[in-house]
Parts: sequence; C-alpha cells; structure tokens
Amino acid sequence: MHVKNNKHIKNIFSVPCLSVSFLTFLMVCVFFIFRSSSAGADVIDYSSSRRTVISLNGQWKFKAGDNPGYSDPRMDDSEWKSIKVPGFWNRQGYSESNVGWYRKKIFLPKNSNPSLLRIERVLDEAEVWVNGEKLVNPGFQSPLEDRQPGTYADIWTLEWPEAFSVGRWARAGAENVIAVRVSNNPIRRSEKIAAHDDRTFSGNSGISGKVSIICHPSVYIQAFERLRSPKKNGSVGAEHVFRAMIGVSDMETEKFSVSLVVSDPQGLKLFEKSQISAIGPSGKAVEFKWASEDSFDTLTAEISVTGENGRSDSMSMKFHAASVSSSGGKLFVNGEPFTVKGVEGMPGLVSAGGLVKASTYKSAWAKSDLESLANMGVNAVRVEMPPVSLVAAARDAGIMIVPVIDRDVPETVVALREFPNILYWDISLSGAAKVAAAVAAAHSLDTYKRPISYSGPDDIDSSRVGFRKISIRGINADKLAVGECAPRENEKSPGAAVVISGWGGGSALGTGYDEALAAPAFVRSYSECVKSNIAAGVFYANFSDRSLSAPAVRRHDSRQFNPFMSDILSAIFRDLSVSPSSSRNGKARSYTIENSGVSVANEIAVKASSGGAVIARMDKLQPGRSFDFTLPETSKAGELRVDYKTHSGATRSMKFRPSEPAYSPDAITADSERDSLSRGSANRVTVKVETGARGGEVSLRLSSDDPGASVSPPHRVVSASPGANAEFVFTVTPRSNRSRILLTATAVFTDNSRAPVKTYLPVAVK
Repeated sequence: MHVKNNKHIKNIFSVPCLSVSFLTFLMVCVFFIFRSSSAGADVIDYSSSRRTVISLNGQWKFKAGDNPGYSDPRMDDSEWKSIKVPGFWNRQGYSESNVGWYRKKIFLPKNSNPSLLRIERVLDEAEVWVNGEKLVNPGFQSPLEDRQPGTYADIWTLEWPEAFSVGRWARAGAENVIAVRVSNNPIRRSEKIAAHDDRTFSGNSGISGKVSIICHPSVYIQAFERLRSPKKNGSVGAEHVFRAMIGVSDMETEKFSVSLVVSDPQGLKLFEKSQISAIGPSGKAVEFKWASEDSFDTLTAEISVTGENGRSDSMSMKFHAASVSSSGGKLFVNGEPFTVKGVEGMPGLVSAGGLVKASTYKSAWAKSDLESLANMGVNAVRVEMPPVSLVAAARDAGIMIVPVIDRDVPETVVALREFPNILYWDISLSGAAKVAAAVAAAHSLDTYKRPISYSGPDDIDSSRVGFRKISIRGINADKLAVGECAPRENEKSPGAAVVISGWGGGSALGTGYDEALAAPAFVRSYSECVKSNIAAGVFYANFSDRSLSAPAVRRHDSRQFNPFMSDILSAIFRDLSVSPSSSRNGKARSYTIENSGVSVANEIAVKASSGGAVIARMDKLQPGRSFDFTLPETSKAGELRVDYKTHSGATRSMKFRPSEPAYSPDAITADSERDSLSRGSANRVTVKVETGARGGEVSLRLSSDDPGASVSPPHRVVSASPGANAEFVFTVTPRSNRSRILLTATAVFTDNSRAPVKTYLPVAVK
C-alpha cells in the first residue's frame, strides 16, 4: 500500500474520498511520496478485527495461454473452465503452460469501503487488474512495481507481505471483475538446484495462497510505516518513528484518540502512548517516537484510532529490533563488537547424483548442518542467494547470514530484509554503474540500513559518489600476498571493515592431510589478521567447480563433516572453552568455562546433557573472564551442553565431551627435523607433549589413517617433571603406495585433572 506518483496515488482512496479538496489531495501525495523510499520493509497485518474481510477463495474462471485482452472486464469468459483457488492449475487437469489467466466476478455490498486486495502467495509471478485497471505497488522499484512475485531468483518461494490498494477501482454496490495473470518461469527450475523440499521447482503454478478483499470502516488507517534511525559508533539502541495516515469517509471533523502499543513476543507492552487528534475529510498524519534497545526479538506495533461515537480502526506490523553497523573498520551487532567467524557455501546442499550434475537442497539437512557449524563456533555463513528456509534455520541456530548478490538485487533484499540475522549485503557485480545501482537499491529497500559490502572484481573507490554506502570491503584470500591481511587498494575505502573470503580455500577435504598441514597457518593467519583487528573476520572456503557448493567443512557429495577441519575451526572459532579445573578420586568433577571471544556471553546455562537439568548458570561473562562450576555427584559427565546468548539475544550452543580429546595443534608436536618417511622402512618418530607446570604422567596413542602403515608401539606412557614436556618415541613403517599419511596423536593425562588433547601430524612418504 505505497504510492509514488500521481497516476497511482488515487488508488489509496475509497470512493467516498473523491470529494476531498485538491489541497488535501496534495498533502496526502506528499506524505506518500516521502514514505515511498522505505516502503514495505515491515510485515503489516492489514486485516484487523475492525475490518471486514471478503474471501475470494473458491471457484474462478481459468484459461491457459496469454492474451492481453483477458484483463478487459467486458470480455466474454462464459466458455472458460472453472478452477479452484487456492490451488495449482497443473494439479487440476490443466496442461503445463508458461502463462495462465484467472478471472472472477464479485458483487461488493453497498458502503463496504473496499480498500485492499490481498493474494497471499503465487507461483511464480502475478499481475492483477480490477475492472480493467492494473494494480501497482509503486513503493517498489521496477520490476516489482506492478507485479506480485512468488519466487525471487534463487530465493525460491515467498509469502508476499504486501497488499494492492483497490479503493479507487473497486466499486461498492456493484459487480467487479478481477483478472490475474500468473506467469510460470521454467528457467527457475533449470538452475543447478534440481530438486528440494520446496514446491517451486516441482512444476507447480498458479494462485497458491488465499485471496481476499479487505474493507475499511468509516474511519480508517490509510497507511502505517516505521522509520529507524540507528545510533552511531556502535552504541546500543535506536529511535523508531512510527507514522500513520488516518482518513475518514465523510465530510465531518471529529476528535479521535490515536494510540500506539509496541509489544514483545510474549505480549508484554514495551511502549504505549496516545494522542487526541481532530480528523476531518482531509485526513491527518500522526507520529510516535520510541527509543528501544537492540535485540533479535520480533516485535509487534499496533496502531488504533477510536472516535467519540465508537468508530474505530486498527492496523499492526511486525518488525525486528536487530541492528548491524560498521564503524572504524569494525562490525557491530546490536551495539556489541562482532568478529566474523564464518564459512562459505550452502548448508543443506548435497550432490543429487545421477547423470545430471545437479545439487539437492533439503531444509532438514540445512538445520543439521547449521547445528554442527554453530557447535564449531561458526557465527556467520556467506552464501549465494540463500533460500528463505535456510535463513530462518540459521536465525534459530544463532548464525548470521551474508547473502552474496550477483543479480536480482531488489528482489533479494525484499525477500530477506525482515530476517534479523542478515549481517550485511554482499554485492558481487562487475562494472561501476551496476555496482552503484545495486548499492543504491540495497540501501533504499532495506529500512534496517545494514552495511553493504563489495566483493566484486573491480577496484571500487568508496569515497566516490555512488559507492559511499559501501562500508565493508570483501577481499578474497587469493588476492592477498602471504602474510597480508588487507590489500593496498583498500586505501580507497578509508574506514571500511575488511572481511576475508576464500580463507584457507583450496583444500580438497579428502583425507585431512592438507587441512592438518595447513592448520598452523590457519591459526597464525587468524591471529595476525583478525585478533589484531586488521580484518573484521574471515569466511573459510574450499573451492569446487560448482557455483552452488556445500558448506566448506564437507564435500558436496557427502553429508558427513570433515573431522579434521571441524577440529581446526572449533579450535579457532569457539567463543567459550571448557576445561577440567580439578580432580577428585581420579575423576574430574570441576570445570572452568572461559570466554575467549570478543563479545559478552550472556545467560550461560550448563547442562549435563542436551536434555538434562541446568547445573550451573552465569548471567554475564566478559571476554577474557572465566568461571568455575562443579558437577553434582549424581551427574554424569558424558556430555556437557553450554547454552548462552550473545549480541542481545543470538542464541548459541556448544557441546563438550570431557572424555573426548580436544584438538590442540600446539600441545603435541612431532620431530620437526623429519621431512618424510621411507616406504617399507621402520622410521623413528618423536612426539612431544606439553605437560605444563604440573607435569605428571601422560598416556599417548599414535595411529595412522593408512591401514597399510604400522605404528610400534601403538601406545606409550611417560612421566614428566613439572615444567618439562613428555617425549615419546615410536616406530612408523609405511607399506602402501600412498605418498602421504596422517598420524593422529592422542594424549591423556592419567590424573584426569586435564582434558585429553589430540593433534594431527601430516607426514610425506617416499
């Protein structure tokens, strides 16, 4: 319900409003012209209890094929066949067609005040006419101005939040003809994702959601919007400005009480205010301001108007309260510093197999992938054109999403902007004009004003007009020199945060040899680039020949995460670490939790298992701080689950198994003088284990991923003095033709006062 130019402004008025003065008309026009720049960002519920909703579900006339004359209300459609709405035409006996037309005649009661036409969902796209007049949503940019999409490029399906204004064209007390042209886009089903658990790619087409006309009372809310002015410099909180246009359907002026209530998801009122306004035939714009704290909660704002004689109307909107900003080369989420600990690729995606080289996405698989990624400490996923179900699952897992947009910028932003876990928009286009247009579109359509990143191939100067909204520079790791964290050309983006994509990329995720070999470089690179604040974060990636690839910690043809890379990322990314702090009768009962991240961990709850009772709590844990807890005598320490929140509400979870060794690339090292092992020969391998100031007895087991290699002895026990490291000597004999093997060393401290540790030792074979 948005207006941009005079041709369509009259759509907002019902028939009785035609008598308003020209001056009043201009005032309303100015109001809507002002608001069109941010139109539609919040999800508005147009059908309040004070409004009449006329259902258009049921039998419609239908004809496959295309003819522009089908929108003419005078056209004879008596020979058209019937079809049920909602429904798909291919499931009701109609053959596959790229275009289908729906028509319906409906008599609207006198004084019904028809205001809006709402179609909940279509596949793939619809254009709508009422009595021969094409309806528009002019607050949107082309190509969204005069059509309702049901699929957005690779975003797939969408329940459209908007409604068409019909007050000018729909006639109360008369018969009305509604025509809907639905186009079926077969190109969208020929993308690399060939099949998944969504209906878009299964060949279905038609009006797949409910259809209704919403009629307003004699005093009514013509429009309702929210503007947001985030505070600068990463501070918490923002000011929300709520504006509404109140109209009346008669010529008398009356005093009305206009109220605004903002509630949290549990229904608790966060803000409530009223004002008395005299409203006549010219209508009136009212405004409320509310300063809120940032959070990931979805809030509800309801505005209502009530007159002295009982006339009333209401409208509500849902919006989220999350805030993302970029300042001084850093990212802030809800006012707290945010370090990107990310991976690239699409969770839930695996190879479909067969002769067609395609991939399959399943939302249930995505949920499983995201839970595993969150357990590793991953807090962001960079993915090209993410489906809506993936973004929703990531929100529930406490993971932010960075959509990589290389086409369909307006469509993608509109489809995803209401999710609080969109971290920023990553524009990946080439050509200065295209980049500038994409940046302008993303900034205009996202009222949450998230940061915009450019990660395309061009040398973009963000100080130039058209690029000034770029506050993040996405740099691919292959463009960086060894030891470099930001390229020299980034001087053209002063103050822009740098996020490195393709970090650690190139590994095949096969045996784990490459990952283990590169592990020290990963740790060093993260420390030098991210912990030193040169870069705002990294996205780990493994490269493949697919534009749509699985998350970087597993292959596209498997749902199993690579254990080596999972261990490496967990060691680098996890916010919290858990370690035994003492032992009793040879069994660890006390543990220490330390916050090794950059943000505060809130509402920490420790459970003895995923479904167990809470055994320890901590309201707030600052970075670099720790706290101890002790297991009750009745609790078993098979698995500890630590739930916590960061950045004003992002829910995170971490599982810790005390009996399983934690990956520690520095605690166990091999003889650095040995470059390779000789095939068929007994090779002496020396392994050292850090025992720290306590010293003590250490048990070490060494194994090989090559079944043809022998390790003798497979297990040794050594005692070390305080301050000295334990040293172990093994004999390793490779026998197969493999050119490299991966040794796994696992150390257990027999006094059980410290968690067992492990590391991977890659060795070449000649």
